[in-house]
Amino acid sequence: MELPDLVASVARRSGELDVLDLYDHGDVGRIRMGSDILFRSDASPDTLLIGGDIAAALGPSLRETAHVRLLGCRTTAATGSVTSAPALAGRLLLLKLARALGGHRVAFGTITSIQRSDFSRLGFRCELETMRLFSSLAALDQLPPSYQERGRSVDTMASCGQ
Repeated sequence: MELPDLVASVARRSGELDVLDLYDHGDVGRIRMGSDILFRSDASPDTLLIGGDIAAALGPSLRETAHVRLLGCRTTAATGSVTSAPALAGRLLLLKLARALGGHRVAFGTITSIQRSDFSRLGFRCELETMRLFSSLAALDQLPPSYQERGRSVDTMASCGQ
């Protein structure tokens, strides 16, 4: 519950945030903050996001089009079949979080594990974003890709026009 106040204090000094990275332990459909669950979704579109009140409280500190990135291991990783509960929970985590944040904000989750080496002193390394993150905008229409599927897509895009 201290997170919104902490983020608000940063926003008062620096202005509304464009990107908010939340880094802690994660698993499909959830991310922790310290010893507690920060955000969690199940596989039902009809249930509320656990932590939705915290997400709503973060909204005033964020730009209207801010990105909130859940940088915990496999927060939106594709597991099982298209209709499996874990696969849906990861996708719905992003959709519910983006809705709770309000505005035109986009939530991102990870499709693979995250390690300390994925960060520089400036934060999450930019070159990893394409390979490891999945957005709430993409989650509207599809499940997250596996890390291997994402790699093939990135390779295909890199070879276009060459």
